This record gives sequence, C-alpha cells and structure tokens, in this order.
Amino acid sequence: MDPELKACMGRVLELAQRPSLESTPESEPSCIRTPPSPEAIKRRQRETAERAGVPRRFLDVDPELIDEALWNQCFDGEHNSLFLHGPPGTGKTHLAVALLKDAGKMEYDTFITVASLLMELRDSFRKDSERSEANIIRQYSKASLVVLDDLGAEKTSEFALKSLYIIIDKRYSEMRPTIITSNLSVDEIAEKTGDRIASRIAGMCNVIKLKGKDRRIS
Repeated sequence: MDPELKACMGRVLELAQRPSLESTPESEPSCIRTPPSPEAIKRRQRETAERAGVPRRFLDVDPELIDEALWNQCFDGEHNSLFLHGPPGTGKTHLAVALLKDAGKMEYDTFITVASLLMELRDSFRKDSERSEANIIRQYSKASLVVLDDLGAEKTSEFALKSLYIIIDKRYSEMRPTIITSNLSVDEIAEKTGDRIASRIAGMCNVIKLKGKDRRIS
C-alpha cells in the first residue's frame, strides 16, 4: 500500500475512534450569562437619558425609587402612551424620565420640551438652517419613544398648533409610545389648543393626574 495512503487511512481511523465533540458536555456552548450589575444598569439608563436629550437635572432619576402604586398606574394595559398632568412641582417630568429610562430604547428615544420643539421648527425657516420643517417633524414622529414635556406652557399660534398636531397625530396613527406632561388637564388643553390635539391625547394616552405640593418650593 502506498505509504501516504496508509498514513491517511490511519488518521481517518484515529478520528473515527474519538468521542464525538458534539456529545461532550464540555464542548457545548454555555447559554448562561451573568446578569448585569445594578451599577451597570444605572449607568446604561443614564446613557439612555443623556442620549435622548434629558436635561442634566434629571439624568440621575432612579426608576426604582418611583412609588410602586404610581408606577403600576402608568401601565393600564389599554394604552401605550401617557398624559401626565397636575400642578407645577408634582413630579411629572421626574416620572416621565424614569419611564424613558426603564424603556431603554437607547438612540431611538427623545426627550424635548414643547417650547424647544417649536423653537426648532421656527429656526428651520431661517435661510441658513440645515434642517427643514419636514425633517424635524419626521424625527419626532418616527422616534420609538418621545417625551413631550410641558405642553401648554408655550405661546400658541396657528403655526405651533399645526406642527404639534401633525406630530401627535402621526404618533397616534402609528401607535408609537408617547409621554406628554402638562400643568393643564385634557379639557384645559382643549380650551387652549383646540379640540383636535386634546382629542388625540385622550384617544392615545392613559391620563394620570399627579397631586401634591410644589416640591421645588416646599
């Protein structure tokens, strides 16, 4: 027999006599992963909030410190959006940021005050603007989760109402999660902005009223 062929056959027989790698427990990939530490979770949540545009004052909001009854109230099983309203200083923005952190969509989440959003839209009409009105509306309409903070505090105009309605209506139509905070109730929003925006909010949101004294001055 040819020496090379003999050596090759010997190697085949040797491999055939070895235990199958698939049958050895040591060779099986492990499916057990070490869960992230609480510190890693908090760090990731802070990065989420920072990337979303949350103001520095609220970056360290801890979702675990939110009252359990209030937290459970935010998830009623019927809506994927929230309208948080109540007097100033009752924790609306605090709760909204905690919910955003808990959702954890990272680069697809957005936080913005309604006043700042309208300023962005107004600036889009400047000749040197790098963004168009349509581009801005698309950004806030398509984001996975949007917090629209302090609705009703801005001075209303036909332009403001049109832009707000387009964004809210698109998110309503696409069933995209939206958290809206306001010092005003839905009825008061209707009086200030008209029925169209208020109707969309009532249709898409679980409405929660926060009560209590102004924590910022108490």
